[in-house]
Amino acid sequence: MERSNIFGQRIRALRKGLKLTQEQVAKQLNISVAALSRYEKGSFEPKSLALIVDLAMLYKVSTDYLLGKTDLKNPELDFDKLDIGLSSKTYETLTDKQKEQIKKIMLILVGEDN
Repeated sequence: MERSNIFGQRIRALRKGLKLTQEQVAKQLNISVAALSRYEKGSFEPKSLALIVDLAMLYKVSTDYLLGKTDLKNPELDFDKLDIGLSSKTYETLTDKQKEQIKKIMLILVGEDN
């Protein structure tokens, strides 16, 4: 992912991952479609921290993820990547089934396997 527009690339990928249109997201954030398009293309950056927080809340990711400070979308929810010693790159190559198995094993190890 190109570092110069990581914010735009990430908000675009998150929007598409949720199968949302620019119109839907712009309406939820109370911004214009043109502004959202410029953010996604990297030709414009949000001037408001509140907008970055609103985007993070909408997509359920951390602001650090949106800004490219981390590759963990939400460290509180992605604890399995943090605690098992795998790099994000390696973790992302695992299948969903493998990720779920790792999570179950970790829960057993910490005694939360109810």
